Amino acid sequence: MARRAAEEAAPIKLVSARDLKALAEQCDGYKRKSDVAQGHMRELVGEYVNKKNLHKQAFSTVQRLRRMEPGELWLWKAHFDDYWTKLGLEKLANSQGQLIGPGADDEDSPRGPRLVEEEAGAA
Repeated sequence: MARRAAEEAAPIKLVSARDLKALAEQCDGYKRKSDVAQGHMRELVGEYVNKKNLHKQAFSTVQRLRRMEPGELWLWKAHFDDYWTKLGLEKLANSQGQLIGPGADDEDSPRGPRLVEEEAGAA
């Protein structure tokens, strides 16, 4: 019975060579444009890393989070907060010093992106 159904099934339709080639060429064009756009984004992020104290990995993570649906983002944050607490990451992170507040991003400032413990204690 199953063999008869398979024999009577409609033939498999395949994309034409012309359509397949047109699709591949269009995709190649979009890929080239995408590569150029990614290059521009990398260059822009690099400028912010070098001149405005952007943390590249943190920014990348935040950008990924911004693309999530609200429910998915909420679930991710709940798990992240739980892991952060259970693994004692707050204590570890705080042992490294304090971040300089936003607004202290003057390009003339001789300090790096965070105050070290000695400088923080003197302030």
